[in-house]
Amino acid sequence: MRFQIPVSVITLVTLQALSVSHAGDLSIKVNNVASNNGNINIAVFDDEASFNNPESLTARYHSALSLAANMGFVSVVLENLPPGKYAIIAFQDENQNDDLDTNIVGYPIEPIGLSGNFSFKLNPSFEKSHFLITNEGLVEQVITLINP
Repeated sequence: MRFQIPVSVITLVTLQALSVSHAGDLSIKVNNVASNNGNINIAVFDDEASFNNPESLTARYHSALSLAANMGFVSVVLENLPPGKYAIIAFQDENQNDDLDTNIVGYPIEPIGLSGNFSFKLNPSFEKSHFLITNEGLVEQVITLINP
């Protein structure tokens, strides 16, 4: 499974966030980071079709981040997100190839987690993993990486 977060998307998302009036903030904490190897890649989706098929050439990310892995956890706060439904996929790119590596049948072989801590093996969907951002302040999402 190829799941990449293009640098152009990160730039576009940053520019979009600057142009949006303050709406809501999102705190993301990724737990169970087993080592300092590689990066923690985080994709925040506001589009069901893209979340359900993130490797698609037409996939859209509201935010895409790559943070240095830190044994234990990493965290970040995204500001000024428009109100709406969002879902998150996070994975530890241990070999820093910018892909979520999978085995021959398509199951991840690198640590992965979803918003709502929904099991990746149970056919995750936007509807099962989404949460709401409002203009009511900070929304916190804690994602626990599952080591295959």
